[in-house]
Amino acid sequence: ADVVGWTSAGDAMQKTIDIPAPGLQLGQTYFISVKAKNGAGAWSAVGSSDGIALAPSVATIAAAKALPNVTPVALCGKVVTASFATSFYIEEENRTSGILVMTDSAPPARGSVVTVGGMMGENAIGERAILNAVVNIDAAADLARIPPPLFMVGSALGGSNFNSLTVGPLGGVGLNNVGLLVKVTGRVVAKDEWDIEINDGSRTFSVMAAGLEIPEISVGDFISAVGISSLELDPDLKPIIRLVVGAGIVKLN
Repeated sequence: ADVVGWTSAGDAMQKTIDIPAPGLQLGQTYFISVKAKNGAGAWSAVGSSDGIALAPSVATIAAAKALPNVTPVALCGKVVTASFATSFYIEEENRTSGILVMTDSAPPARGSVVTVGGMMGENAIGERAILNAVVNIDAAADLARIPPPLFMVGSALGGSNFNSLTVGPLGGVGLNNVGLLVKVTGRVVAKDEWDIEINDGSRTFSVMAAGLEIPEISVGDFISAVGISSLELDPDLKPIIRLVVGAGIVKLN
C-alpha cells in the first residue's frame, strides 16, 4: 500500500494495476500483497511476495562487472557459451567479456541468446557472477552463434584484477579473461577423474572434467581443450578451465 492502495480484482484471476507517477524506481525492492474474500464476506490473511527488485539494464558485461555486489542488474541479448547443472556463462559477441550466471531454473542451452536479470555478486570461491538470475530466452540455441574460443597460453589464464570487485587469480597478469570461452593446448602431466593437469610450456594448469565424457588420454599425450576461463580456490585463487560439454578435449598426438 506504499505505492498503490488496495485494488479489487473482482472475480478475475488476474488484475493489471496502474502505477502512479513517478513509477517504480530502479534498484528498489517491491512487495506485492493479496487477500481474498469468501462468499460469507470474510477476508483471508494477507499474503505477500518475497520481493521483486527492479533491475537497471546495462549494455555490456563489463559494465555489469563494474557494479557493486547486491546491485540489481539486467543484461539483454547475450550469447550462452557454456551450460552446467545450476549455472551458465554468457559472453559478448566481440569476446571482450564473459560472466557466470547462477539460476534456480534449468540453464539455457549453449548458443541461446538470453536476457538475464539478477543481483551482482560472487560464487562460493569469489568468481564474479549474476546471482539468483531470472532468464528469458530471446533466441533458441544455435551453436554457430557462439563466438570462437580465444586461444590462450597458460600464463595468461585468468589475467589480473578487472577492478577491486572482479578479481583474477593470485599473481595473474594481463587482461582479466575470467568468464570467457577459451582454447588451450598442452602436454598432459597428471590426470584423475576430476581434473587433467596440462603444461603448455608457460605453466601447469587444470582442466576440470568431472562427470564429462572425454577421450582416452594418458600422461604424456598432447591435447587441446575448449572451456571457460575460471577460478579455483586451492588454497589461493588459481586459474582453471571448466571443460565445455560438446566442445571438450581433442587428442593431438
